[in-house]
Amino acid sequence: MTKKKDSRAELRGLVAKLDAVCRADVAKHVAKKKPVGRSARLREAEAQVKAAKPRDQRLVWKEME
Repeated sequence: MTKKKDSRAELRGLVAKLDAVCRADVAKHVAKKKPVGRSARLREAEAQVKAAKPRDQRLVWKEME
């Protein structure tokens, strides 16, 4: 028996097909993702507030009103 060697072009084609199938599978799972809970949204908002550095403390009070 002789072994058939795949050329680089054939391998690239197979990898491209596999990549397309994987992307479709990931997209399908992302679409089924359940909505984020209230506590997770609050944690994310707190992290964003802590990360934001106000330029002037007076601006913070104006934005809150």
